[in-house]
Amino acid sequence: MGAHLHTARREFPSTTMTEFQFGTNGLVLNANIDGTRIFGRGIHAPTLLVPVTFQYVRGASVFDYGLGSLAAELELNVPREPIAISSPCLLGMTARSATQVQLVVPISLSCVHWIEQLREAGAGVSFFVNLRLEIKTLRPDGREGTSPLHRYVSDEIQTKQGVVEIPRETWTKFLEAIGYGKICVVEFPAAPLEHCASLKNAYAALQQALRLHREGFHTQAVGQCRVALDKFWAGRNPKQLIPAWSDRLGNVAYHWLNETLRIIRREANEPHHTAEQPGAPVFDYFDAQMFIALTTAVVAYAARAGVTEKP
Repeated sequence: MGAHLHTARREFPSTTMTEFQFGTNGLVLNANIDGTRIFGRGIHAPTLLVPVTFQYVRGASVFDYGLGSLAAELELNVPREPIAISSPCLLGMTARSATQVQLVVPISLSCVHWIEQLREAGAGVSFFVNLRLEIKTLRPDGREGTSPLHRYVSDEIQTKQGVVEIPRETWTKFLEAIGYGKICVVEFPAAPLEHCASLKNAYAALQQALRLHREGFHTQAVGQCRVALDKFWAGRNPKQLIPAWSDRLGNVAYHWLNETLRIIRREANEPHHTAEQPGAPVFDYFDAQMFIALTTAVVAYAARAGVTEKP
């Protein structure tokens, strides 16, 4: 399962509803994939979820037909390029009773990005699908109590091919479900950490925040942003910047800096105290990145004015 087929290709019409017809020993079974019903999930590990609907057409009266596993290999239709392979779906049902199953198809973000680079504006996405179905032909052979007994006649895996088109609206919903293309843009002066060096406590704490961030301890990194501000306050409740800063900053800058740093301290205070406790807030890579960048920028602004920390 999953090997790329290198046989000669037939051309298939592109449609949102594609029929794959399987048959053996008198059986005719259709498996249908509707491109409008495909959806997705998973931001960190994106997955295409592909409903497959079965339609039993006919079969020989002397046989029963068991369905083993179902799997799919997806390729881009144009250009033809392997994209993803589904996890095998174990059916464990008869062809007569089969109705619908769902294939789970992991797809990497790099593949999604490549598809988006190739996709024309306003267009959907076409996939060439190799659909593989295991069919077991069984002959009734008496009963044991209330359970029928069967004898194997054959067991084979068939592969059928077709093109499934996912319309633009459906593909867009898939992209939204996996968080693709969500961009948050915040413009502020990018300040090197060294600009904070004159404020020794803040500088050391921000260095620690960067180290924790690089090592993957994002919640603890946010907590260090609160530590960076510890020696800026003159009072406990409410927190107020050292009054002498007003002489350096000017009255307007002093007040907006006071409010800005209080907000940063308030939001970073809980992770500072509860990072290791069950149920505590968890901050991710982007959260820590934003907290460190904002705290560094604001602290560097204050340092540039020549303010000093409490001893």
